Amino acid sequence: MTGVGRYDDDGLEGGLPAPPCRDCGAAVVTGQRYCLRCGARVDDRRLEPLAMLHGAHAAPAAPAAASEEPGPLPLRPVSLAAVTAVVVAGLSGALIGGREDAVAVPAPSGIATAPATTAAAPPSDDAGGSGDGASASDDAGSTDEAAATADVASEDAGDEVAADDGGEATDDASGAGDEGDDETTPDEAPAPPSVWVLALEGPDAAAAVDRIAAQGVRLTGVTRGAASASENAVQLLGGTAPAAGAPAPTAAEDHSLPAALAAAEPARTWRAYVDAQPDGQPPLAGTCAPAAAGDPVGATVARRVPFWRLAAVAGGATCGSSIAGLDRLGNDVTSGEELPALSYVALGGCPAPERTAVALPDQTEDAVATITGSSEFQASGLLVVTAVGGDAPCAPPAATAPLGPLPAPVDAPTVVLRGAAPASGTATATGGLRPLARLIADHLQLTDVAADATAPTLPAGDAE
Repeated sequence: MTGVGRYDDDGLEGGLPAPPCRDCGAAVVTGQRYCLRCGARVDDRRLEPLAMLHGAHAAPAAPAAASEEPGPLPLRPVSLAAVTAVVVAGLSGALIGGREDAVAVPAPSGIATAPATTAAAPPSDDAGGSGDGASASDDAGSTDEAAATADVASEDAGDEVAADDGGEATDDASGAGDEGDDETTPDEAPAPPSVWVLALEGPDAAAAVDRIAAQGVRLTGVTRGAASASENAVQLLGGTAPAAGAPAPTAAEDHSLPAALAAAEPARTWRAYVDAQPDGQPPLAGTCAPAAAGDPVGATVARRVPFWRLAAVAGGATCGSSIAGLDRLGNDVTSGEELPALSYVALGGCPAPERTAVALPDQTEDAVATITGSSEFQASGLLVVTAVGGDAPCAPPAATAPLGPLPAPVDAPTVVLRGAAPASGTATATGGLRPLARLIADHLQLTDVAADATAPTLPAGDAE
């Protein structure tokens, strides 16, 4: 992996902002094939037959014939300094001597003007004649007046040229100063670390991880040991999944990532994006509180998300305001606004009522493209993609479904992507899903989360 972007089948690099979805207006990025809000296809890989019929691809106009006569040459702009100098010189000559020969034509702009010289008076036939001498004196005086007028015109022209040149020099100096400011401005404060967790559930979870595995580091040895995705997700977020029949941990015993972020100084935020959550609606039952008896939809959601199990956040206003639909993920990432420190994305291919169903591998690939294309991810982001459950997430659970741990742990396909130091290859993790919680906590600089777990050692990668 040489970067955080990806290439689709057409060889176009993904992750860059693109025009919004043509059906619902949601934000998308290049390389994204399906809209995260409405499920509509957003790429342009196929030809548009109607555009072809209407001449959208018309041939370019033929070049002009070689025999055509060339048009007139464009006129060169007249120097404002030269025109101004001529006018000033003419007015000066009229005021001083009233003689046409007193008007001096200034030198072109940018060329130094030679000092004016006084013309020598012609020799007098009679040196002692008073009339001739007076005439010579008058001529000499007139010549001095002409020279003075030429000096005035030359000075005016020089001032005008200097003003023009000075303006340009000032602009150049201002530009140079701007460039200097850019070069000398201290580096901006580093972006705060951000983490995205894609928690996948369903029979296609392994295929979804396989599709994006080449973009990051594949972790081997990660296992899940509970029947429901929510129990496994509690381990993923740093807590301890309660055993069947055991009392739930209290708020003081809750050391999950959301609880640690809320207790940090200053407090940091988290947000959960649930694909089945309707856009702009209150959180579904089963997200922040247990589902009521006889509520099949709430029971389905409760088996997928872990937040109602976290005593420090369950039932609180912070939890309710932190649950959003999947379409909010694309808007948050591409809007440039401040992102939460932790983003938990529950994916299973379960659409909200107003959206079109999208296969989990496509849903996962589009979410990864959206996240990795953001500047926050590229600066200091971490993306963990793992399978927290293998059951069909969209169907209501059976009344007799087991709630306790599985007889033996099963593999949880996992891929980790980093923005600042992208790397590929494999790494080993042991201890269920809790090593991932330690990896996330280390990236967010949280110490009181899964302190007894060891984070997997990832390849160093190439820092940008």
